[in-house]
Parts: sequence; C-alpha cells; structure tokens
Amino acid sequence: MITGAALLLLLTTSLLSGCMSFSKVDEKEITNILILIAEGRHEELTEMSSKSFLLDGEILHGIVLTGSFWRGLSEARFSLSGVKIIRNEALTDADTGLFGKTADVKVFFSKYTAEHSVIIELDSREGRTFMVLSPETGGIRKITAWGGPY
Repeated sequence: MITGAALLLLLTTSLLSGCMSFSKVDEKEITNILILIAEGRHEELTEMSSKSFLLDGEILHGIVLTGSFWRGLSEARFSLSGVKIIRNEALTDADTGLFGKTADVKVFFSKYTAEHSVIIELDSREGRTFMVLSPETGGIRKITAWGGPY
C-alpha cells in the first residue's frame, strides 16, 4: 500500500521529470532544422517559425516577414558547416542579451517567448549562431528567434 507521503513523492518526481524534459531539445530536431536550411527549404522553415520572430535583435511580426528571411537565406544558398552544438538548455533571462540589449529584445522575450523555451548555441566555420525553440505544443515546436552567425 502506498502512503500519502510516498504518493506525494512519486507525483513530485513525475512532475519534476516532466519539467526537465522541456530543458533540452532532441539533437535530431536541431539537425533537421540545419538540413532544411542547407537544402533551402524555406517554406518548411517558415511554417516552423513563430508569428512573432526575433532576427538579430529585430522583431519580425507576421509570417510574411519571417518567410522573407528564410527565403533570403535559401536564395543565398546559406548553410552552416562543421556545426557543433555548444548549448542546448533552458532559456534564461541572461540568454536574452545574446540577441541584443535593446528595448525590442526585452519586449520580445517578455511578450512572445513561451515558458520552457530552449536556447540552442551552435559553433560553425561561419561563426556562432543562436536560436530559440519553443516548447512542443501539440507535437509542434516553433523557432522563435535567430541570431548570427557572429
């Protein structure tokens, strides 16, 4: 028979382990995004992006603007080579400064970024790149911010 204390411990452990799953993204998802970029599949990247998207410190409102960004990368045949994942962890307040120190950046992260979002830091031959991914909702994860390569 499970006592009240044991049940509480079991529930707390289950909840905490559930929360921990938000603090990291499966590396296959990151690789998939990089493949889509390398293959110029801007339509799919646009669908995977949030309606309010932060690009190098500037807020893009609407899928049309975000789509223009991904299409531009595609047309430039942009890709990242020799990629290493440096960070894949829960987004913190300190991470927001990676995208700039402007009021727009602060507003974006306070208004448009979901709790349990993840910061991805990539190192490549082209430089450091940052992206923020939302937690999965209904099996869908959105790209909410992109910075770099720097």
